[in-house]
Amino acid sequence: MKGGKEIIDAICVQYRVPRRALEGPSHCWEITQPRHECFRRLYETGKFSMAQIGRMMGGRDHTSVSHGIRKARERRDGR
Repeated sequence: MKGGKEIIDAICVQYRVPRRALEGPSHCWEITQPRHECFRRLYETGKFSMAQIGRMMGGRDHTSVSHGIRKARERRDGR
């Protein structure tokens, strides 16, 4: 099972975005979609709480992470 850094790095490669963009304040679709996917994958490993993920991803709070996980699951499930 991958650790947090490896998951984030894999998302950066997959979506072709720099890590600092994922951790930054941008609200554009090209950044929020991979950011939400990071939240989802990190959370679904079972290794990290929402608060821990938020700290890893630029100091976000757990409610931002929860929202991102929900949105990523909706996209994955075709909703």
